[in-house]
Amino acid sequence: PRHQTMRDTSKFVSAALLVLVALLLTFKLKAALGWSPDVLLPILAVAGFFLDIYALAFLVLLTVWVLNWQTGLPVEMLVLAAAPCAAWLGKRFLPAVPWLTLAAVILAGEVALYALGDASILLGNLGFIISNVVFALLFGLSLMALLEWAYEK
Repeated sequence: PRHQTMRDTSKFVSAALLVLVALLLTFKLKAALGWSPDVLLPILAVAGFFLDIYALAFLVLLTVWVLNWQTGLPVEMLVLAAAPCAAWLGKRFLPAVPWLTLAAVILAGEVALYALGDASILLGNLGFIISNVVFALLFGLSLMALLEWAYEK
């Protein structure tokens, strides 16, 4: 029905705006500080719970293109693309515990992002990396709770 189409459009626009804010925040903080907290992976993972597969695929492809507009696809981009797809699959096959599925997806994605990087950076900054992973988990779970509340209304 028309109401459902409007709701789906609203969800896509909301997710796209969240991704845009995350991209801008990431670019700005990296330019200013040399690093940024990882907000993009949790946002994309949460989008996997709210979007249909076509809207999700479009959003993920657009995000990866903005992040990596050169030829070739770094492994980190594959992790960013896999996380929301894993969340979408989790929503379909484990609907009873969405928060646990989301936490597992974010944790696995964050660990993969750091594990695929330089191992010397991983070992030398373990406390900082753990705090970034915890931040991503809490941010993703909070965002999901907020969006569930907003879309139940």
